[in-house]
Amino acid sequence: MKSKTNIIVVFIVLISLGILAFYIYKNEIRPNQLEQSVYNSKRYHTKLKLLLNKSLKKSSFILCGDSVLESLSFENDHIYNYSIGGETIGLLKKRIVKKDYPDSCSVIIMIGLNNFLFNMPVKQTIENYKNLIDVIASKTSFHKIILLELLPINSSSFFVEKEKVNSLIQRFNAELRSIVKKDNSGKMFFIPLYDQFKDNRNYLDTTYTSDGIHLNQNGSNLLKENILSFLYNERVQ
Repeated sequence: MKSKTNIIVVFIVLISLGILAFYIYKNEIRPNQLEQSVYNSKRYHTKLKLLLNKSLKKSSFILCGDSVLESLSFENDHIYNYSIGGETIGLLKKRIVKKDYPDSCSVIIMIGLNNFLFNMPVKQTIENYKNLIDVIASKTSFHKIILLELLPINSSSFFVEKEKVNSLIQRFNAELRSIVKKDNSGKMFFIPLYDQFKDNRNYLDTTYTSDGIHLNQNGSNLLKENILSFLYNERVQ
């Protein structure tokens, strides 16, 4: 009887250790591994070198983000797409300080989705975003700093629960609104997007995506329309 009890205790301890190990991997080890794998990739550094060597015109608009923004192309030669797929807030902050920007430039930011897909803590993600804004503002006298809402997702995996991620994204977007609302410089603006892209279940509408995360042509066109509409309205006012 005692031997059987000991086996049960050992089994419970092993199960508990396994759960603890999985929690540590999912919430502490894996997020850093994924971010570093993006940063260490040949594609990332090839794109980074290309962007750092690209010169900017006065009064240009600079798009900074991940693959969602990276997929957009503009005919306007005053709009520069400085986005890199897979990027997190931390990686964007690292590279944005490596380049000089004309004082008359404006920056359009849509970043943070990969932080949630990599399972980074929401509080840390929000603080990192605020710190990113401070870093950007300190780089030069940007004409405008334009914050874009993150879009919902419609894809789950072993490590990603779309309901949880979308809930975190909504909380994050609310913080973006708050950042702009509290700003007294008159330079910060907010473009709402989430509701335009969601379906009736609060997921990314399949009309706009092929895999539940990245935008298809319909999605890219809608995002592009929102950006161009904002820029046009600001110019004519």
